[in-house]
Amino acid sequence: MWRYFVLLLPSFAFSGLVPILAGLISANYGWITLNSGRDLREQGKPVEAHIVEKTKRGSSYHIKYSFIDSKGIERSAERELGPEYNEMVNANDYFQITYLPSDPTVHIIGGLASTTVRSNFAYVLIGFAILLFGWGAWGLARSGWQVYRVRRLFKKGAIGTATVGDWIHSPKSLGKREDRMTFHFVASNGRWYEGRSRRFGLHTFKQWPKGSHIKVAYDPTRPAHCEPDVFRLIT
Repeated sequence: MWRYFVLLLPSFAFSGLVPILAGLISANYGWITLNSGRDLREQGKPVEAHIVEKTKRGSSYHIKYSFIDSKGIERSAERELGPEYNEMVNANDYFQITYLPSDPTVHIIGGLASTTVRSNFAYVLIGFAILLFGWGAWGLARSGWQVYRVRRLFKKGAIGTATVGDWIHSPKSLGKREDRMTFHFVASNGRWYEGRSRRFGLHTFKQWPKGSHIKVAYDPTRPAHCEPDVFRLIT
């Protein structure tokens, strides 16, 4: 049974775990940004910063600047600016920043009004994190339901014999071709049903050529819910 679960791992990872991990990163950065924005708004001090050096890196500009904090200590920092700042800042220019006295490494360009922009950015990050959490939760629930469904079909579903139909070829994924099998079987109600398998690799495709017979587990109340026994688990 574990081989069927392995088939669901990509969906479990990319639709569930990856969005949740990305959401955690976004939420953490958003929370840090929100707190620093609040501290800057409540305790921040404006000061003039001096541009020591300006260099171009690709389409953006990188500046090195320094400022004197309230203790008379010179602080140095670096920042990357977009191309729109090309005509606005040059070496030896001065511009205003707002820094946090308790931690001068925390500072923003502009006066106290700029802290509002920082807070808004933090809210956007947190909102994005909530969306990622929702997406990840949906992905985990969907993958979990698929695992439960396959397990239930093989344990409590009805068993029939199907005929393998066409294989639906898909583009190569990560250098490996994956295909889906179509199959036809007669359920206990006497009606014919067509099913479509999950994606399998080339080895499975060679094992089950068109026209071969394969066991299939299905829900007797809804035979369209079925799973082919490509790994020969049904005895």
